[in-house]
Amino acid sequence: MNKKYKDIEKKILVSLKEIGELQDNWDGYGSSSISKFEIEKAIQLTNLFLENDIVDKLWVGPSIDKGIHFELRFDDRDINVVLENDKIQVVLLSKWYITDTTKKTCCYLC
Repeated sequence: MNKKYKDIEKKILVSLKEIGELQDNWDGYGSSSISKFEIEKAIQLTNLFLENDIVDKLWVGPSIDKGIHFELRFDDRDINVVLENDKIQVVLLSKWYITDTTKKTCCYLC
C-alpha cells in the first residue's frame, strides 16, 4: 500500500473510532449509536478498498439508521456505500456536465 493510501487509512480509522463512540441521539434527531459490529465491517471494507487501490478519495461518516456511509471517488465516478443492519447498499454515480453554450460555462454535477 503506498503512502497516499496509508494516510487515507489512518484518517478513516480515526473517523471510524469517533463514529463508534457516538451515543444515541448523536444528531439531535433520535438516531441510534453505531454498533461495534458495524464498525468492524467498516474497517474490513476500508481495507478492501485501499488494498485494491480502487479509490482516489474516500470519506466515511455515520448514517441515521445505525449505519456507516462511505463515499468513494475514482476516475470519473463516485460510489456511495452504506452499511446498515447487516446489509450493504451501493450506488454508483457518474459525473456529468451541463454546458450553457450561450455563456460558455460548465456546471459540474455528480
